[in-house]
Amino acid sequence: MKKSCENRNYARRRRSLLYNIIMNYSEFSPALARNIKFYRLQCGLSQSALAALLSVSQDTVSLWERGKSAPAAAYLPYLAAVFDVSIEELFFK
Repeated sequence: MKKSCENRNYARRRRSLLYNIIMNYSEFSPALARNIKFYRLQCGLSQSALAALLSVSQDTVSLWERGKSAPAAAYLPYLAAVFDVSIEELFFK
């Protein structure tokens, strides 16, 4: 029983952290921009290749990486999947 409660508390804290990140992610955009570029290069992808995987333009990926704009929250799960990382890792590497 105790283990089950711990798992629920962990899941609740994780959802809360993700909610705060997504709702306030403009504060995290410098780290997000840096990490998008880092993970893209780690995966050996060009900006154009990443853009094609996400159905956005290469210019959009460039704006994300330079911190001039941030991806919509809907793109975060897709970015995490492409890079094989968690959404948290997109913000905190």
